[in-house]
Amino acid sequence: MDQFSDISLLIINSNFWFILGIILIIIEVFFIGSMVFILPVGLASILNGIVLLILNTLNILKLEKTHWFIPMISLSLFSFIFLFLIQYFLKNNKTKNKDINEY
Repeated sequence: MDQFSDISLLIINSNFWFILGIILIIIEVFFIGSMVFILPVGLASILNGIVLLILNTLNILKLEKTHWFIPMISLSLFSFIFLFLIQYFLKNNKTKNKDINEY
């Protein structure tokens, strides 16, 4: 049960989300480059860290280790939002390009 407590404390820590987001964005940009899965999750992790930092700083919602599911739900929602935004902007960018070599 002690391991679950440590993981729960890590999940509600905003610094964890900042570090995870930066690592995922670096992996996406330098190694994979598809911008389909890892980039939206990395951006969502950074946004999740910002939201958690604001909530903890302003004492709007005091997160405890039993509230580990709140950052996970917000991460999934932010990931879907960023996924659709990235796909929308990439699709609009490709339709404006009239190059015959672009498939």
